[in-house]
Amino acid sequence: MKNLLLSLVLIPFFAFASDDTLPGGWTAFTTEIDLSASAAFDRAFDGFVGESYEVLAVSSQVVQGVNYRYFCNARGSYPGAQVHPTMVTIYVDLNGIPQIKEIKDI
Repeated sequence: MKNLLLSLVLIPFFAFASDDTLPGGWTAFTTEIDLSASAAFDRAFDGFVGESYEVLAVSSQVVQGVNYRYFCNARGSYPGAQVHPTMVTIYVDLNGIPQIKEIKDI
């Protein structure tokens, strides 16, 4: 089910991705989460309560810092909470400080 959901949501993103990312453009989503993307996510959510997130894929954009988009499975922290797909956007500034910019159910 996880792979089916991932495929259905990310097909539009992969359909227009190419190997040549334009300056300021987003990379294609990948399920291979590198150390910098993983560390940014973990630091941004340090101390976050209310919902947990499992990162399934990530895309990045180099700006004055780095923007990351994480496709996640989210689950509330209460008994019986259902998993739902979520897109999390995090900005990492030039000093390496991550900030959650948006959490959007999709």
